[in-house]
Amino acid sequence: MTSVSSYETQSLTDPALYDEPWGFYAWLRNEHPVWFDAGTGMYAVSRHADVMEVSRNQEYFSAAQGVRPVDVVPLSIVAMDDPEHARQRRILSRGFTPRQVKQLTEHVRELTNSVIDEVEGSGEIDFVRDLARHVPLIVIAELLGLDPALVDELYEWSEAMMGGEGQTDLESPAIIRAAEAFEQYTTLVSKVIEQRRQEPQDDLLSVLTTAFDEGELDYDEHMKAQIDGLSSMEELSDQELLMFCVLLMVAGNETTRNAIAGGLRAFTLFPEQKELLSRNPELIDGAVEEIVRWTSPVLNFARTVVKPVTLGGVELQPGDRLLLLYQSANRDETVFEQPDEFRIDRHPNPHLAFGNGTHYCMGANLARMEIKVVFQELFRRLPDIEVVDAATAPERNPSAFVAAMKRMPARFTPVAP
Repeated sequence: MTSVSSYETQSLTDPALYDEPWGFYAWLRNEHPVWFDAGTGMYAVSRHADVMEVSRNQEYFSAAQGVRPVDVVPLSIVAMDDPEHARQRRILSRGFTPRQVKQLTEHVRELTNSVIDEVEGSGEIDFVRDLARHVPLIVIAELLGLDPALVDELYEWSEAMMGGEGQTDLESPAIIRAAEAFEQYTTLVSKVIEQRRQEPQDDLLSVLTTAFDEGELDYDEHMKAQIDGLSSMEELSDQELLMFCVLLMVAGNETTRNAIAGGLRAFTLFPEQKELLSRNPELIDGAVEEIVRWTSPVLNFARTVVKPVTLGGVELQPGDRLLLLYQSANRDETVFEQPDEFRIDRHPNPHLAFGNGTHYCMGANLARMEIKVVFQELFRRLPDIEVVDAATAPERNPSAFVAAMKRMPARFTPVAP
C-alpha cells in the first residue's frame, strides 16, 4: 500500500499514478482537498463540491488559458470561455440533439449486433480491441462522413494522438508518432470537408462545414493568437474545424470505449448487479449513469484562476493552475454512499463524469445511448460474459488524461453462428 509520504511526492502528470489512484484520491479528499503539487506547479482539486464550483464559475476559473497541464495545441471548444464558447456550442450542438441521437439508436443496435456476430463463436476475446472500441469509432466515423472500414486506422490514430498528450520533449517518439497521426487524420478529414463543401450530405460534418463557411462561428483575438501562421479568418475556420474533428474523434472514441470496457469490469466485480439488471431491465438507464460514475473515463481537466479566490480553504491568485480530478469527485464519500461500490440503482447519482456547467459534455446523450445499447445487446446475446481476473487493474495505455484501457481479456460461453 502506498504510504502518505509517497503520496506527497506524487506527480499529477505521471500516467502511472492513475493506474490505481483510489488511495491517493481518498488521501487528497480527507487531508488536502486542494493540494499543491510542487513538481507540476498545479493544485489538485479532489472534492465533489470544489470540482463543481470550479466548473461552474467562469468569473474566477478560466478554460481559455489551457485545459491540460501542457497544451500542445488548443483543444477547440473545450479551451474557450463564454461568450466565444457559447457561440460555438450553439452551432456544434446541432449534431447532437436528442432527436438525432434517438434516430441513431437502432443503427447503433445493428452495429452492436454485427460486432457480436464476429466474436460470439470464440468464447475468449480482448474486450477492448474486439468489441468495446468498435461501436464508438464507427459512429464517430459515420458522423464525420469517414469510411467505417477505417476503424483500425482511426483507432491507431486516436491512440497515437492520446499518447502524445502531456509530452514536453518534441523529439520524443510519442510526440513524433502523435504528430504523424494528427497529420494523417486531418489530411483525411480535410478531403472530406472539401467534398462536403461541394456536395453536402446528411452528416455532422456537412452541418459544421456549412456553419463555418457562413460565418456563424466567430473567434476572439485570444483564440486567433493560439494558432501560429494563420492570416485569414477562412484559414482559421478551417483549422478550428479540423481541431474540433480531432477533439470529436478522441473524445467520442476514448471516453465511450473506456466506459464500456470499465462497465463490463464493474459488472464482473459486482455480479449481483448484473443479476439485478437481468431481473429488472428497466434499470438500464440507472446502470449507464453508474457505469459512467464508477469508471469516470476522463481523469481530469485544468483551469486557470483569473481573480483572487479561496477554494477548499486555500487562497488562490490569478495565474494559479488547477487540475479537476473527476474520478476523485465521483468517489466523494460526502456525496455518494459507499462510493467504491457499483450500484445500478444508485439514486440520486450527481456524478461529474460529463463535467458540469457551461462545458458539460456536448455528446453526453450520444455516449449514454451507445453504452445502453451495447450492454442491452451484449447481455442478451452473451449473458455470462465476464472479465478475466477483473480484480487486477486492467492494462492501460500510459495516460494522465483518460482511463485508457489497452487490453482486457474476457470470456463467455461460445455461441454457434
